[in-house]
Amino acid sequence: MNTQHTPRPGDPKRDELRTLAADLKDSGHTISLIARNLRLSPSTARQLLAEAAQQHITPDPHRPAWFTGSDEKLAVLRRAADARGVALDPNNPPDEAQAQELTDALADFLLTEGGFDGNWQTTPFGDLVEDLIDALTRYAHPD
Repeated sequence: MNTQHTPRPGDPKRDELRTLAADLKDSGHTISLIARNLRLSPSTARQLLAEAAQQHITPDPHRPAWFTGSDEKLAVLRRAADARGVALDPNNPPDEAQAQELTDALADFLLTEGGFDGNWQTTPFGDLVEDLIDALTRYAHPD
């Protein structure tokens, strides 16, 4: 029996793929684009997203249902919300004005909290913040 693609608890490679798939979904990617970017089949991409969603069902009752990013990203998003007085609705994504406030706060974090190194290359924290900004752009500027 081949168990190569069977989800295993604590499988670091699967955990990483699950996180990447959720991050891409947060950035507005479709299943097809997620599959193509991660070099997976669309059904595997769907499975990873389902697993990512399941991981976030019970641990934090205050976690917004619409947010599928990592706990680290959620902590930064919550800090941005606190900084701008935006209440994160647990059931609905931010409206245009709220999303704009959040992206503005995140841009401030990017510039003031070590988002760039001395050569203006993004740091890991900067990458995290930029991912959040990208994910919120679809709410701040719906087309």
